[in-house]
Parts: sequence; C-alpha cells; structure tokens
Amino acid sequence: MDAPLLFYKELTRHLKNLNFRVHPLEPCVFILESQKAGKRILHGVSGTHVDDGIAGGDSYFHAQLKKLQEKLPFGSFKQRSFTFCGIQLEQTPDFSIQASQSEYVHKIQAIDVGKHRREQPQMPASDAELSKLRGLVGSLQYAVSHTRPDLAARLGEIQVQMAQPKVETLLACNKVLREAQQTAQVKICFRSILPQEVTHVSFGDASFASPKQLASFQGTLICATTKALDQNQQAPISPLSWSSKKIARVVRSTLSAEAYSMSRSVDRLSWLRLLWGVIHVDGFQWQDPSQALHQLPKAVITTDCKSLYDLVSRLAMPSCEEYRTTLEVLLIKERCSEHCSFRWIPTSLMLADPLTKPMDPSVLRTALATGLFQIYDEASVLRENAS
Repeated sequence: MDAPLLFYKELTRHLKNLNFRVHPLEPCVFILESQKAGKRILHGVSGTHVDDGIAGGDSYFHAQLKKLQEKLPFGSFKQRSFTFCGIQLEQTPDFSIQASQSEYVHKIQAIDVGKHRREQPQMPASDAELSKLRGLVGSLQYAVSHTRPDLAARLGEIQVQMAQPKVETLLACNKVLREAQQTAQVKICFRSILPQEVTHVSFGDASFASPKQLASFQGTLICATTKALDQNQQAPISPLSWSSKKIARVVRSTLSAEAYSMSRSVDRLSWLRLLWGVIHVDGFQWQDPSQALHQLPKAVITTDCKSLYDLVSRLAMPSCEEYRTTLEVLLIKERCSEHCSFRWIPTSLMLADPLTKPMDPSVLRTALATGLFQIYDEASVLRENAS
C-alpha cells in the first residue's frame, strides 16, 4: 500500500539532484530551469502518475532525463505518438498535441438487457445489473474526465439515478455508450501557443431543476487561449479542465444556480492561472494571488446569463432576492478584479452547455475539432437580437 508514495519520494529525490524543482501547487509536476545572465530559462516540465511519467523539454531537459534513466531505468520511453494511462497522445509537426480515447471507448462493453427486462423499464435493477451499471458508468466517466466533455451531462443524468436505478437506467446508460462509440473521433487538441501569449478563458453554465431533471447542475470548461479572444477576434482554445456535477445545495432560481456555478468556475480559473504562472513567470508570488495574477495576461470569464452579467458588470451594489446569491455575485466581482474580463455570450455559443444539460453538443464538438473560438461584442449582439 505504501509503494506509490515510497516510489514518489525516491523519484523526487533523484529529480531534485538533477536540478528539478517540485511545483508548489502540484507536487506531481516537476520543473527544470536555470539562470543565465540573470534571466530564468525554462528547460522543461515533467508530470508523474504513480510510476508513469509524461514530459516535454529541450535538449538539456532530455540530457537530464538520460541521467535519471541511469538511476531509475525506464520500462519504456516513447515520443511523439503513444498511449498514456489509456489516452492516445500524438504531437503534430506544429507542436500541438492531440488526445484521444477512441480505442478505449470502443472496448467498453454494453450491459446485456434481455427482451423481457426491456419490456419492464420501471422495474428496479437487480444486484447483478447494478454491478454492471456501476462498471459501465465508471468506464464512461474515465473517458468524460479526460477527453469527452461533450458527454458529461448525459452521463450525469445516469449518475443521479444510481441510488435507485431502474431498467430504464440501464438502457439509458447503454445509449450514452452508443453515442460515445459513434462519435469516438472526438478528441482534445492542445494548440501550440507561444508561452508569452497564453491566457485563459472560462465558460460557466448551470441548469435549474425541472420535473424531468430533478437536480440542478453546474458546469465549467476552462481553456488556454490568447488575448485575441477578448478583442473579439478568432483565437485558439485548448481545453485544460472541465467539471460537471450536481449543485450541492437547493437553489431557488436560475439566477441562483448560475451565480453558484460561476463562482466555482472563476475559482477554478484562478487556480489554473496560478499553476501556469509558477511555470512561466520568473519569481511568481503565488502566495499572494491578487497581486500575482496581475503578472499574467488578462483572462476572460464568460456567461450566457444576462441577469448575472448585468449584476456583475454594474457598479452598484448587487441586489438579489436570495442573500446567498448576492454573496456569490460579490465573490465573482472580486475575482474579476484579478485581471479578468467578464463577458456575456449568447446561449448558442456557450461551450459549457453540454456539461449541464443533455442537449446536442455539436457546438462544443466543433470547437474541440477546430480548436478555435470567437466572442462578439455584447452590445451589437443584443441590438441584433432585439431587431
């Protein structure tokens, strides 16, 4: 049981001897850098998962890896195209990286539901069926967590039924698997962006409970991008982190759900910006986030909730029916002061929608395929909608 921790400690010792330092906010990430003429040079970054590692860097970085291999022999060493923890990774000539789980998804087995059981969709699932359901949900969740955010809400609908699953739950889960296999070509692309141009954008959305969907959901998608996005120009986007989950408390309105979800989105955005700042900025003072984040390019926070946008954007004190919602809005306003732009986009462009609602995710899939996105001026869009 202690083997992974002991191996980590041994690996860390060797890497530190080779001048790597541990990322202060993520202990499984190691940074190799040096100083030349008073200027910091980043040579490479390595991440570990138990005894597997993934890394990228320059010639000096690779030379240090060879020294590490002399102390801790590698089981295998692959470059450019390989499978890491069930994810197919491939680096293209422009240095972009594509991540896919098409082979993994096709290997997942559906639950065999006999004809007699299919004719009784409201019957409770048996213990054997429940065991198979848990296995299938777990397999799909692994794909959703790493490369398939487009299926998050559909799988979330299944997960909220796990306490009392019925035969129709088994059928619905099989349907999600079929969709995953039919769209197995969907992949994540980490676009090649110059380090000094990297900034971040968050897409936050929520769905209010309805008679059909009894739980309210929150969804967040955070991407790396460039400042061109905030200038209403087409910009590259690289999905870095996403989350889709049930809101942990009862919310009384759509605005309450949106504010709760957005508060968590901007919190996650700040965390990812700090992770990046430690790697990229010399002397980055992550201990003081409000100051440190001003050392990075301005980030973008997007919402499709016009009422929330108005509350956050106006200078007056926000006033909501629910005081807890007012607090959430104030927290969002405070985060926006940390070198962020708060932007409204129409619902048709909200990439986080498929993270909260079982809807057609074609817009998100298109954005994932092209790796491009564009925001339009709020005032002109609203005038066009009004006309």
